[in-house]
Amino acid sequence: MKAVPSIYLTSSPFHLRNFCSQFRMFLTKNNSTFFAALHCNRSDRLFEDLAAELIPYSIQLHFMRAKFGNTVSEILSALLILIWVYAAISKLAAFEKFTLVLKSSPLISSHAHFFAISLPAIELLTALLLFIPQYRLWGFAASLILMLLLTGYLGYMILFVPHLPCSCGGILEKISWTQHLFFNITLTIIAAVGLLIHQRNKYLIAINSR
Repeated sequence: MKAVPSIYLTSSPFHLRNFCSQFRMFLTKNNSTFFAALHCNRSDRLFEDLAAELIPYSIQLHFMRAKFGNTVSEILSALLILIWVYAAISKLAAFEKFTLVLKSSPLISSHAHFFAISLPAIELLTALLLFIPQYRLWGFAASLILMLLLTGYLGYMILFVPHLPCSCGGILEKISWTQHLFFNITLTIIAAVGLLIHQRNKYLIAINSR
């Protein structure tokens, strides 16, 4: 893209002057290599030439950012979907054992049966939200909240009830409490990053659609 020279526009309405100012701020904010000294006064033709020169690059830049963000969002959501579906199926496959483990917890023993049913259901619902693009933002938010709660619960169990067996089924049952805690922290970070990227990506797409 060639450099944009200083352009003087004469006798233009206020909204053109305002657009020039906002466009210059936009280029600065996005670390653009362009420099446009805009003085909006007359000649809409010159203004249109400037817009034709700069706007395609702006659209392309936002499109590339949105595409990259969408790719990262797809990867993170696929990873979380795999985790949630696997965790839910593992709990349901060993439902009786999972219920007994929850009954041995000092925090939720009185509501063990309720959590044994609701937790896999919530995990599957979260996976469904992540799978549907329109609700993926809610899926990332639900994943983050759920991981914060599960990580907090696991931290409490490590500090106060260190000898209880893992209440998760499948491969997670083979790892230690400390390893499980770090695994949960990693998933919490993934959910948070996915939420931020997906939210920013929606913002970029909204800009491109204007």
